[in-house]
Amino acid sequence: ERWYLQDLTTLGGDRFDLAWLYEKRLGAARIATHQIVAETYRATDDTARIALLLSLEGAGHVFFGEVAGFVARTGGTSRLKYFSSYHLDLEKGHEMFERKMMSDLAEFVLSPAQEAECLAVVERVFDAFDGLFLDFAFCLEGDAAAPRATGQAESTA
Repeated sequence: ERWYLQDLTTLGGDRFDLAWLYEKRLGAARIATHQIVAETYRATDDTARIALLLSLEGAGHVFFGEVAGFVARTGGTSRLKYFSSYHLDLEKGHEMFERKMMSDLAEFVLSPAQEAECLAVVERVFDAFDGLFLDFAFCLEGDAAAPRATGQAESTA
């Protein structure tokens, strides 16, 4: 949390209060956050909770990998911690523990209902992140006419 706020200040942020948090332009982030938090209450057993954690971890690796690359390309690496390879490298340091955990998880036997719930959790979490990342892309491209803060990813099917 400290690195996040320090990086926001470095990037030009000057206030981080409730008024800022509820600005219209941050709507997609609030919606995604609420959708993900809701998953903690929706989960009916530990397998669904583990699916939630693993889907958050997977989305985080993608997000921080892309952000760290962007920060490196734009020369901001030395000024940032949360949004740079510094944070990503620390996260990747946990991977040796993850290998053991994944080995243990591979031994789980799920009922069809548990499997369906786990897949639904992953789908909802990735949908929440997709909506957030789509909003980030619109912001970076400066597309003021693009739909924002819907919280739902557009289907291309």
